[in-house]
Amino acid sequence: KPHLVAWANKMGLQGIDTTAYTAAAAGAGTCAHEMIQAMVGGPEVDFSKYTGEEIEAAQNAADKFRAWLVNHDMQTHLIEEQIVSERYRVGGTIDWYGELDGKMTLVDIKTSGDIYDEHIIQVAAYAQMLKDEEYPVEEVRILRFSREDDDDHRDMSVSDRLLEAGLNIFLHLRKIYDFKRSIKLA
Repeated sequence: KPHLVAWANKMGLQGIDTTAYTAAAAGAGTCAHEMIQAMVGGPEVDFSKYTGEEIEAAQNAADKFRAWLVNHDMQTHLIEEQIVSERYRVGGTIDWYGELDGKMTLVDIKTSGDIYDEHIIQVAAYAQMLKDEEYPVEEVRILRFSREDDDDHRDMSVSDRLLEAGLNIFLHLRKIYDFKRSIKLA
């Protein structure tokens, strides 16, 4: 992505190793994800896998989720559930599915800097995969909880229009993937 080139250049000019930086960010993101899931019925977090800095950054996101959770009722049905679609020949892991404020809801939890188009495509495919397995999906939400101190959270209810567009993009990308595989050179 073009903005990543500019970001990497800026980091390099500041003397920051982008490989180490992204590894630490990924570790903090994974830790935050695990901390959030533990609050809604997932397994306890094995903190021995993370550095102190990763845990501290993850705690920011977990604290924001905890504050959000005070105003919501989450009844977990599935958490970190691997799903596979023979129809689309794809699989993935959904973060959370259950009853959220009285509606059967698919929730994708992000600790990224923002909610991106790719997230819409991902949840649209996951929602369709759940529906294909006869799970009712009344709502799809993307919850973003930043690891940064000065950034808040975002709770996005994904509209039917966006889900339809996201699924169409996913289906086209799936076809492109197959076409590309057919022209691979030995």
